[in-house]
Amino acid sequence: MENGFIYKNLKKIILFTLCYIAIFSMFSISVYADNSHWAEKQMNQWKNDGLLVGAGEGELEADNSITRAQFMQLVNNMMGYRRVGDDILKFKDVSVDEWYYQTVAIALEAGYIRGVSDDMMNPNGKITREQAMVILARISKSRENSRAYQNAKDSGDVSNWAKVAVSICINEGFISGNTNGDIMPLANLSVAEAVTMLNRKYRNQRVFALEGEYDFQGEIVNNVMILADNIYLENVNVTGEAVITEAASNGIVALGGNFAKIKNNAVDIDLMLLGEVHELELNAGAKLAGEFKVNQIKVLNEAVKLELVDAKGNAKILDNNIKKVEINDEKVIINDLAIKLEDTDREEKTTKKTKVTKSKKDNNDDSENDDDEEDVTIKQTTAAAITVVTTKEATTE
Repeated sequence: MENGFIYKNLKKIILFTLCYIAIFSMFSISVYADNSHWAEKQMNQWKNDGLLVGAGEGELEADNSITRAQFMQLVNNMMGYRRVGDDILKFKDVSVDEWYYQTVAIALEAGYIRGVSDDMMNPNGKITREQAMVILARISKSRENSRAYQNAKDSGDVSNWAKVAVSICINEGFISGNTNGDIMPLANLSVAEAVTMLNRKYRNQRVFALEGEYDFQGEIVNNVMILADNIYLENVNVTGEAVITEAASNGIVALGGNFAKIKNNAVDIDLMLLGEVHELELNAGAKLAGEFKVNQIKVLNEAVKLELVDAKGNAKILDNNIKKVEINDEKVIINDLAIKLEDTDREEKTTKKTKVTKSKKDNNDDSENDDDEEDVTIKQTTAAAITVVTTKEATTE
């Protein structure tokens, strides 16, 4: 009994060593130095980070379908999984002579793969998108969401056993779908798609392109990108940027939580904010509503009109209206010009002109003359309802 135990463990050690050498000596990666592929940036980042090593013989071409074993190797690399268990011994189609022997053994020990049957793994088979999402959901240990899969146009194609996992990946922003709103759950996953999907987990970056509501329950993420309108993120803490792209133009986006920076590039968007925003940067027109606290608002495009809609406004933003807005430093920053807000609690409409000081330093002028003064028109309506017109020649109502 004791000799058998020693032999078994000695065999594991030898196999681990041989497989480790084989894995990291049999693989090269195809990269795109000419920006010719949509996933070129992610592929090169993963190559530079050493995450695209060990996935079999030959080149891992971006547009090729990725095998189950190759996907497992990428997951192991990303998560830093190294422990090998005994479960590998029961799978008849995983030979010790194959490069993926250790890869599968590690995946089984990590607990995110279970095989296609009790004794078959199908390591060389192509992995489907929904199968990959099941693995991603398992390693993410995310909160369960059984309904988010319905946000996809082709939700009817999602297998019953994959619905929870697909919902988790959509709710987490790991999967965004194509421009038609489809996630193609039954299609084979390409290498580029695999890297893109895993990279969002790896870098804690989230992308949303499917209409719906997404509750983060206080989760902290680095960056968020919004690629469509009618998207509502709630209870999220973003330490980097939340970027609303042009694809959300003429629509509605609602963001709830704490944000280091929200950057809007969408034109004529109804933006509802709930929570705290350190910096709100507007590169296109926006109509704001909600209850939020903002430290700084920057309007970078001189043609932009910023409108905060009060309770009597005409904007229809998720059936909510502005309740409270706080600007901590009592300034709106427009092209680096500090505009002081005054008397914002008046009930009647007023129009006020204020002097904005612009230093010669801002004009790249090294002279020591006194600062110039420039007229900027601010129209003030009811409490916390402010329209800022960035053009100097603005007229009042």
